[in-house]
Amino acid sequence: QIAAAAGPLAPGQVAPWRVVHTIPIEADQHGEVTVTGQTGGIGVRCKAIVFSVAREENGKLDPAFYTASVCGEGGTWHWASAEPATERWGALQ
Repeated sequence: QIAAAAGPLAPGQVAPWRVVHTIPIEADQHGEVTVTGQTGGIGVRCKAIVFSVAREENGKLDPAFYTASVCGEGGTWHWASAEPATERWGALQ
């Protein structure tokens, strides 16, 4: 969902993202995503993004922030980060 929300954004734009699981294996999540830069070539476009995951600490909003790269081809956007830990965000794509 994060990659899909970032896809249509221009650098500097912000959009909300949300994941609602039909089977409650993991908690539902939400936050915002912004594009900080973009690159590309023939047939592929890539964007650097910063996204937040909303969370509460002691009744106050305390979002966590992460950076990633996403690439799109034919209107479909996917994670492009090489860091192995991005697998943990698989359900949020």
